[in-house]
Amino acid sequence: MLPMTSPFPISDAFAFFLSAVASGCPCDPAAYGVTSITREQVRELCEVAPQTSDRKPVFRNAHFGSVIFEGGADFSETVFEGKTDFSGAIFKGGADFSGVIFGGWVHFFEVVFEGKADFSWAVFEREVYFSEVNFVEESNFLRVMFKGQANFVRATFEHEVFFSRTTFGREAYFSWVVFHGGARFDRTRFAPRSLVEGGTFPDTASFDGMRVLSRLVFRGAPSELLRLEGSFRGTDLTYVEFENVDLARCFFEDATGVDQVGLRGGTCFDRTQKRERLADEVRFRGSFSQNNSAKARHVLSQPSVGRSWAGFWGKSAALRKQDQSAKARRLAQLYRDFRKSRQDVKNEMGAADFYYGEMEMRRRSDPWATRLLLGVYWAVSGYGLRPLRAFAMLAMLVFVATFALNASGVEDARPVSSVGRGSAFEIDLATEMVLEDQTGTPGFGEIFLFVLGSLVGVSTFNTEMLTTTGQAVRVVLRFAGPVFLALAVLAVRSRVKR
Repeated sequence: MLPMTSPFPISDAFAFFLSAVASGCPCDPAAYGVTSITREQVRELCEVAPQTSDRKPVFRNAHFGSVIFEGGADFSETVFEGKTDFSGAIFKGGADFSGVIFGGWVHFFEVVFEGKADFSWAVFEREVYFSEVNFVEESNFLRVMFKGQANFVRATFEHEVFFSRTTFGREAYFSWVVFHGGARFDRTRFAPRSLVEGGTFPDTASFDGMRVLSRLVFRGAPSELLRLEGSFRGTDLTYVEFENVDLARCFFEDATGVDQVGLRGGTCFDRTQKRERLADEVRFRGSFSQNNSAKARHVLSQPSVGRSWAGFWGKSAALRKQDQSAKARRLAQLYRDFRKSRQDVKNEMGAADFYYGEMEMRRRSDPWATRLLLGVYWAVSGYGLRPLRAFAMLAMLVFVATFALNASGVEDARPVSSVGRGSAFEIDLATEMVLEDQTGTPGFGEIFLFVLGSLVGVSTFNTEMLTTTGQAVRVVLRFAGPVFLALAVLAVRSRVKR
């Protein structure tokens, strides 16, 4: 083998390298003094390399580390046997690895793909490392088969990347990956434990129809949440966990297994002043803030965003009235499943917020009688979750009842005279007996105490003094008072329960 600096001219060095490859020697251009390879020279390499039975070029123990590929490289339908190393290589143009079979370990450490990188239909039999790789243009991993561990640690995708229908047969690690363009994981299959940790996702990330057969973890740091934006439409989330992830702009329409999804650490959703809510509800209501609407318009204005994404962002504005009930019903089920996930980790506050969202959607989808009942439930106590509202209704009931009784709910107490009948002794005795029974009309304070006592079934003065109106008020107090009091206690408990 020649030293790193070949004594031959560049053209002779490449010719010597060609002859070595043709004879089945390891493919190591640097050993022959070749540091730069053109696209045409890559074609020549593929022509002289040994062939498989189906006429595919074979490279054994290829080492293209730090090689500069001028004008890109076309290795499509090639077989790499043994360890393959492209660490430090620079592809000045497009890099075509479509249909390639990598039989051994593969290293793409710190590789720069300045043009389009295409790995569609490639097969990686063992571990592959795309650590700290920079994909400047679009990259394609469509229908790739990763049979070994796949590592994309600190990789950077400047434009769109497609992992659609890709299969990860073993662990996949996307730690601190930066996606500047769209990221598509539609119908991607994750078999064993995989990890998405840290990094940055774009507004157009898609995990629609993704299949997770074991455990897939999206993890951020407690001090810096992983901001995940995109869609999990139709995805089975049974084995998916979110730990310290911001899901404020994630959509889960038609997702399954939501009741078993893991919500750990500081994982959060869209937050208003009163509660957490799903992005699906925000879109359903058509109430994106001005900032979010501007962001949506910016996304739609990008040339890379297709018609499907335009529908993705604008569907809420075009929802027909007859579809809203069905949509709200699905959202109610989605909230119900997420509530169970929160309860499984003893997050009662978060579960209460999802219960509120479930009731809100039911109030828009259930039959009219149930909607009316839920509307009253919302008005008096915020579905048993708003203590101030419940106490306000209780206070209003007390004061209205007090003023009603004070105005016309209690009979006036007057002495009874029997002038012209019986003796003076009998008249005085009758008057004394009446005055003993009627000691005077109750004042405002006494009526207020009577109302408070009626809430808990205690009477502070003779109820025979009540008029018909007063008796009606008392019946209302005996029924509505305990109800409002119970709702207030329930609302307080829901706020403080852990």
